Amino acid sequence: MLGGLGLKIPEALSKIFGRKKAKAPPSIDRDAVLGLVPIRNPAIEWRRYKSGEVAIIMTVKRRGLMARIDKGEKKKKIILDKMGSHVWNLCDGEHTFGDIVKDLVKTYKMHRREAELSLASYFDTLMKKGLISFIPRKLSTLKEREEVKQETP
Repeated sequence: MLGGLGLKIPEALSKIFGRKKAKAPPSIDRDAVLGLVPIRNPAIEWRRYKSGEVAIIMTVKRRGLMARIDKGEKKKKIILDKMGSHVWNLCDGEHTFGDIVKDLVKTYKMHRREAELSLASYFDTLMKKGLISFIPRKLSTLKEREEVKQETP
């Protein structure tokens, strides 16, 4: 306790230096997440092999001394495993997060909770690398409607 103020030392220091406690991240509704549609970054080059595996070719900028010596860009190839390739193929703008979870449960005999957590972690990794993003299901269906309108004379 700090004097007669009734404050503990960490609280007093934060008041003096103006630091605020970190706010908890906003909670996200599970149903809203399951309704999101993952889409691949159209700027990313990728290939599907006959074996079913997917290779993602990324352009990596050189850093440090190598950036000064060699101004060219470096290509990096990431080969996804069977399950990762399967999920990548479903990131087509049509399947929701929930649809992909159901598919994983059916195809790989996973428990639903295990599939949700694994998929969330995998998508987090892909998002951090800039390989995918998410759109709400409503936007996905609007896009499809616009494409149909453009095709009709």
